Amino acid sequence: MTRQRLQRAFGVAALVAPWLWAAPAAAQYAFGACESDSVWRATVREWSDNGFRVNRADDQESGLGFAVGWDAEDVWIATPAHVAYGSAESSGGRAEEFEHWLSAWEDLQVRRLDGDGGVLALCGGQKSLTGFGPPLPEAPPKHDLAFICVRRPPGLYLYGELAATQVRSGDEYRILGAADQPPPEALSGRLRAVSEGEDRHLELLPDEGSVRPQKGLSGAMVVTPAGLAGLYIGRSDRGTALEVEVVRREALDRGLPWSLRPREHYDCTAEREVCFAIVSPLRPGELVVESRTRRAVVTIGDGDTCLFLNEGRYSLSPRGGRVRCEPFAFGVPGGDGALTTEVQCRPDLAGAWSAGALGDLLCTQGIYGLAHCTGLVGFGRGMFTGTLDGNGERIELKGGFRSTYPTEVRGELRWNEGTIAGEIELIGTGTDPIYLILRAVP
Repeated sequence: MTRQRLQRAFGVAALVAPWLWAAPAAAQYAFGACESDSVWRATVREWSDNGFRVNRADDQESGLGFAVGWDAEDVWIATPAHVAYGSAESSGGRAEEFEHWLSAWEDLQVRRLDGDGGVLALCGGQKSLTGFGPPLPEAPPKHDLAFICVRRPPGLYLYGELAATQVRSGDEYRILGAADQPPPEALSGRLRAVSEGEDRHLELLPDEGSVRPQKGLSGAMVVTPAGLAGLYIGRSDRGTALEVEVVRREALDRGLPWSLRPREHYDCTAEREVCFAIVSPLRPGELVVESRTRRAVVTIGDGDTCLFLNEGRYSLSPRGGRVRCEPFAFGVPGGDGALTTEVQCRPDLAGAWSAGALGDLLCTQGIYGLAHCTGLVGFGRGMFTGTLDGNGERIELKGGFRSTYPTEVRGELRWNEGTIAGEIELIGTGTDPIYLILRAVP
């Protein structure tokens, strides 16, 4: 069967009429926009661990594929059907041609993308390859897509958090080939969505000066900074890819495992409004919002405080006074509308506190606002050992002085702008309550 007949059998046109193309969008998310290019080169090298080289013993033309589903024993690899099945030119007619499809698995050779480990063992006979579904010839593949099952070699690490959550026209792409093929940064350009339907293809528009996709790259991973975007088919001089969602749907329809998960990513070129809602009685005067590239100080008023932040991950900390606020970190994902982050603040009781002539109190922070403390030797009753337990503005002191005559202590204190104050009672001593003021020692 000729390549042209093979393409017609797959039901995928080699070229798409220009009037079907979506108009190119403005440049979206690009490598290097949020991370340095050296970081991205290292990242895409890691993603290449999911890649495999696929060829047939009877065919010099090879292609690629990548792992989409796996368990401890087997790995399922997505690859173009024209790579997995090859061509079947013969004079024996359609019967012989389809006999070729049924026995195509026998000639498959799958290797790691780096070539280490030699040819991998297939999972089990004819079931190791699915693309054409029985009965034949009534069920040709809907897409130029097939799946190969191989035995998982020992020590093989595969990336699960890889699938792009968004695949958009205008986003920059890179193609991940083998070591003897052009590097990903040389196979780069911009995506263009050919259609908006369920079976969406992606057209690859190479950058000026970059290498055009070439023979032997069919089945390569097409990635954007958002993650895995599609499977390179190799059609036309520009190149076409099946969007990763199409590959996922086809795998699940065939009852195959799917192990790829959405990759968390942030587009630092996009902004979103973020509002901070203080849900605790303690309201710090200011919050410091910080990422690797930006630092903002938010003044807290009576209501929610909002500002615009680029997508990304941020740390959150109060400024002024000993206060701890949660969350310590938060993410700003893409989306419409304001994002509300609830902030819960409590006293930060860790550190040294001075009670003046009554001595110092040294505390180490535990969990849920609890601190373990020692000190207050100025009382003259030995060393105090106990806890400060903070719940909003209310703080409870519990413990006792350990000496020849132990004395239990308890008190209801209040937090007031970084100062802890209130009456404490020395149990069983017959003395009046003592007013205790603890001031933070810098």
